[in-house]
Amino acid sequence: MALRKSFVFLLLIFIGFNADAQDTLCLLNGKIKTVKFYNLNDPDWVRYVKSSGSNRVKKIDVYKVFSVKQADGTEKILYNPDTVAGDPNAEWVHDYIKGQQYGMLHNRDHFNKRDKTWHRKVNFTEIGGVAVGGAGSLLLFYGIPIPAVYAIAVGRSSPALPDAPDIAPQYKNSEGFKSGYQKHKRNQRIKQGFISGMIGFAIGVATLTIIEHK
Repeated sequence: MALRKSFVFLLLIFIGFNADAQDTLCLLNGKIKTVKFYNLNDPDWVRYVKSSGSNRVKKIDVYKVFSVKQADGTEKILYNPDTVAGDPNAEWVHDYIKGQQYGMLHNRDHFNKRDKTWHRKVNFTEIGGVAVGGAGSLLLFYGIPIPAVYAIAVGRSSPALPDAPDIAPQYKNSEGFKSGYQKHKRNQRIKQGFISGMIGFAIGVATLTIIEHK
């Protein structure tokens, strides 16, 4: 009897789910979730099971999901702009997401304007963060906010969209694509600046502690 109830419970959970290991949820932040099942019956949530790992049903706010793309290439747009509030249209947001994904693709790369290629380089944001955090450690407790201030400072500037050959022609003059790329790069700099700043602060405090106890 208990086994029968468990079977019925699982069946009810997955009724209405579309099954395909290659179905994907495209989020507004540019991230992609590959799923086994998804359910759109709830107007506020998208419920899904990840394509790998646990079979636990998870949920995500529907307002964070741009679209659901099936393995056969069909795409269902979930994004519903509030025109009264001034939300951009779906086409602009689609390009914005593509811009974020392009930034993720070249997350730690630098674009060389001369030969128009991407390559790895020394990350001066992180080097500066370690240095600033280390200097802030001299202030001890009062220096804790310094990594955050540094991160905000380095994240204020927006890098120009590079004239890279791997950008599709339809995106080169797209304001949505440019905005998405710049948003990702700013967030990346903020994250790198804060983490490296805290590392520098921790190293500085540890060094001062060792010196004091000698």
